[in-house]
Amino acid sequence: FSLDGVVGTNLRQEKNIVNGISSSNQFVRGLLNHQNFQTSEGFSFNTTENTIGAYATATLGFKNFLYVGFQGRNDWTSTLEKENRSIFYPSGSVAFVPTDAFASLQGSTVLNYLKLRVGYGTSAGYPDPYQTRNILSTDPRAFVANSGTVLSTNSVDNRLGNQNLTPERHTELEVGVEARFLQNRIGVDFSWYDKRSKDLIIDLQLDPATGFTNTTVNAAELSNKGIELGINLVPIKGEFTWDMTLNFTRNRNIVQT
Repeated sequence: FSLDGVVGTNLRQEKNIVNGISSSNQFVRGLLNHQNFQTSEGFSFNTTENTIGAYATATLGFKNFLYVGFQGRNDWTSTLEKENRSIFYPSGSVAFVPTDAFASLQGSTVLNYLKLRVGYGTSAGYPDPYQTRNILSTDPRAFVANSGTVLSTNSVDNRLGNQNLTPERHTELEVGVEARFLQNRIGVDFSWYDKRSKDLIIDLQLDPATGFTNTTVNAAELSNKGIELGINLVPIKGEFTWDMTLNFTRNRNIVQT
């Protein structure tokens, strides 16, 4: 038996600092200079996102022909409310190599290598920052009166915060076969997969009569099923070697809202 494992944690912080100028009413057409516009207004915004992850992996091997793997990860994100910000997603896989397990297959000139594998994985997706709370917008120069008096405003942002927002959840099942034949002159790698995503985070338009124009919700499901096939051929092998690889992929995508 053999056993390999990894335990760790990581911290990721992403900051975005944006500063810019918006200008309107161009005077000379085609002259893209802010001084060529009648009005110019500066804007800026900052965002900060923190994600903490703790993970562990373990792979158990038996006589170099059977491998069983387990993985688990827990994330905590700052972009969701406290009751929804922690999520655990596990994964597992099994790989079996018959050409190493059975003596009758060893040394064969026809079948040189055969590996069967199956894996099941999960992962998560998170929203952008500040999607769960109503944001206060401030404008220190909202209006300028004829007398030159400057009027400042505070207002609630047009986006309605959703405190019930949860992470996206993704699961994928994959089954595959790897094989090599005729002194490794022919190689085949085939995979079938079924990936499903639920609670997808999307932007939802609202009736302005509500006082808001949009919000963020968990509303959609996505399914991807398909196959991937790779074929490697070596027609000529020697002082001159001709090696070529053919790939075929087919995917069926279904979106449900």
